[in-house]
Formats: sequence, structure tokens, C-alpha cells
Amino acid sequence: MKYTVRWGDEHMPVAVLTVEPDKPGRPWWLAPDDDWVAGGWDVVPGIERGLDVYGNAKRPPGVPPVLADCIPDGFARQVIVREQRKRRQDNPQLQPRLDPLDHILAIDDETRLGALRFQGPDGSFLAQRAEGVHRVPPIIDITLTANAIRRIEEDSETAQDLAYLRGHGSSLGGLRPKCSMRDEQGTLWLAKFPSVSDQGPICAWELVALSLARQCGIEVPDFRAIAVDDQRIAAVIRRFDRDADGARLGYCSAAAALGEGAGPDPTYDDLVEVLRRHGADPFANHVSDLFRRLLFMAAITNTDDHLHNHGLLHVEGGSWRLAPAFDLNPDPHGPREFKTAL
Repeated sequence: MKYTVRWGDEHMPVAVLTVEPDKPGRPWWLAPDDDWVAGGWDVVPGIERGLDVYGNAKRPPGVPPVLADCIPDGFARQVIVREQRKRRQDNPQLQPRLDPLDHILAIDDETRLGALRFQGPDGSFLAQRAEGVHRVPPIIDITLTANAIRRIEEDSETAQDLAYLRGHGSSLGGLRPKCSMRDEQGTLWLAKFPSVSDQGPICAWELVALSLARQCGIEVPDFRAIAVDDQRIAAVIRRFDRDADGARLGYCSAAAALGEGAGPDPTYDDLVEVLRRHGADPFANHVSDLFRRLLFMAAITNTDDHLHNHGLLHVEGGSWRLAPAFDLNPDPHGPREFKTAL
């Protein structure tokens, strides 16, 4: 079975994803499109688009680095796993465990992070809901969404809760319960919700941190505080991987760009080198912007600065810029040491 990996709303072919579902272990690999190799750009800056690092049949199992940011994490993955578990109650023949490819293909195409998209053999983009079926929840339904999330956290969810939330998460925003939503104008936002495990108003403090960062001259996405009920608020943050017209923008986490897990632990100095080689703006702008963010994170004790909490946005022709700062969470009682070394 073959899937075409395409770029953005222009549907430019990037690679072919081949899956052999009848073989042990269901092997799958990625082969770059010849035209993309000749005239495209590196989907992840620094990983050349014609190299075998994209994956091949003899490659050890795992996710090719260029697809690393397509995998949902945390709460989004939990929703997918829970729904599969409920489906197996009705159909025990379904596979008991999902692999990373299952998680990638379960994300709704409408809310998928960045510009990479997955087109099935029948020509439809994965995953798409049937015509007329509810897709991205509207912000006006934020209380309904929050209640469904709470039931999942309490392990009391219904099949309707899972169907409502499935596919609308992403790898943005960390492990916190979250869901992509649309406002009255159709703009895509990411709503981050209070968790049953929170010790304090974590969402409110994130909004405070975003406001302070903006006052310090740091680029952050637009954000809103929306009441879930009389006691809780959600942090609703505009998706910065869509432009003002809603078009998809390429996104790459710093973790993917630096090959996290493939060698020695990357540092901020390594990220500066990626920006020096692939940055769209003058190099000095990148360095000063990143340094300002590091100072700000130290000032508010935001030390959970792993490389998935920094990202790059594609500008054009393989050039990139720092994405707006996100996932800023003060932790005054936490460790006084960054996750990522300078």
C-alpha cells in the first residue's frame, strides 16, 4: 500500500510512503519523490532530501526524521489509543497495538501540524471525516470540549467523546490536554485545557507568560483566555503554522532539525548553527531573538525548554525562521537548570 506525502495546499509531492501490512512487523519506509529531490527543498533543514535517512526497506524500524513532527504526543496520542481500545471491544480482530504510522495517519488533515500531508491510495487526504460529520470543534463549544477531555482524564469517556476529539491534537503544546478549534471567522486555534493533575491555574500562568514575553519584544502567537466554567479557563492560542488566510506553513521542531536522539545531546549553539545555515533573516536577528528568549525563560523559571518547545517556520525555497515562542510555563518551584544546554 502506498501513500503520497505532499507539501501544503499546493499538494506538491514530497515522497512516497510504502506500507506492507501483510508482512511481519508491518514494515514501512519513505522514498523521496524524484522531482522534489531535483527542485524542492529540505523538509527538515540539514537533512538532505535525497538521502537514505528518509527511510528504506532495509532501514531499522522507526520513524524517518522528516516525519518526526507529524507524530502526535501526550494527550492526542492517548485519545487515539483509547478509541482503538473501544473499537476492539466490538471487533477483536483489530490490531491490539498501534505503531507510530497509525498515530500519524489518525490526525485529521484539517488540523495536521505544518505543511506535510498524507494522501491515501484513493486520493483522499488522511485522515478526513465523512461528508457532513463534525470535524474541528468550534470555540463556542469549548465547555463541551473541556468536559469530554475531563472524562478522558478520569477514564470515564464515552465513544462519542473519543470520536469528538480524535485527530485534533498535535505535537505542539506538550503533554497538556489540548484540541484544535476554530473561531467564528474559521481561524485555527489550539486550546489548552486545565488538567485534573494541575496544582494551580497552569493555563492562566501560561497566558501571563505569553503577555510578558510580548512586552519584552519576543514574538508570540495571538492568545485568548476563555472561561470553561465558573472556576476554570482554557488558554486558546492561535496556530502559527497557518498564515492570515489559513494556508499551511511548513514547521520543523528544533528536536527534528537537530536530530534529537541520534547522537550527543544537542545544544542551543547547535540551533544557532542551523539558523546560520538555513535562516531566512539576517543571522544577527536570529541570534538576538533566541538569546532574548533564553533570558526571558530564565527570568520566569521556564526550565522545561526541551527542543520540542522551539521550532522553525518555512519561509520560502528552503529558508527558515524561528517560530513564535510557545509553551512558556513558569515553574518557580522547579529545577534551576535548563533541559537544553547552551
